[in-house]
Amino acid sequence: MQSVKLRMTILGLIARQDNHAYQLEKIIEKENLREGMDIGFSTIYSTLKKLEKEGYLESYIENQESLPSRKIYSITYAGKEYLRNILKQSIAQPKFNYLTFDVALFFSDLLPKHERKKALELYQTEIDRRIQEIIQDLTQAKPDQKRKKMILNRSLELLRAEKKWLKSLDI
Repeated sequence: MQSVKLRMTILGLIARQDNHAYQLEKIIEKENLREGMDIGFSTIYSTLKKLEKEGYLESYIENQESLPSRKIYSITYAGKEYLRNILKQSIAQPKFNYLTFDVALFFSDLLPKHERKKALELYQTEIDRRIQEIIQDLTQAKPDQKRKKMILNRSLELLRAEKKWLKSLDI
């Protein structure tokens, strides 16, 4: 079963604008929507086909001068209702996934203390790098990109909390 996040991403992008698979791939890359999902072009294409089969999308062929024709997808009424429902549910009842990191922490006592400490130092370095990257993205965001800024600020605050938590560890 495809993840709700993947379906929400595809339906959300098409709800904003009818599009073809390749353009969706470019938007997903540009907006960093692929994070936490295994989403390549073949995944996008197969998801489009499944959503169309389920009645959430419909498609038409767009002919292009001197280029191959392409299949354009648009969201149906059923697709808009489905999207509304998963958006409301995902916002009201977020799923806190048990990450690989959490499982590794649970078993980290099996590592020698110096290896565990080194791994957590590398994690700290990655958090610092990601914080700087988000700050840079925030400074480059345009004033009309309110949703993007909201997501970046949330990510920034979560990373700052993670950094504070790391400092509290007795490693």
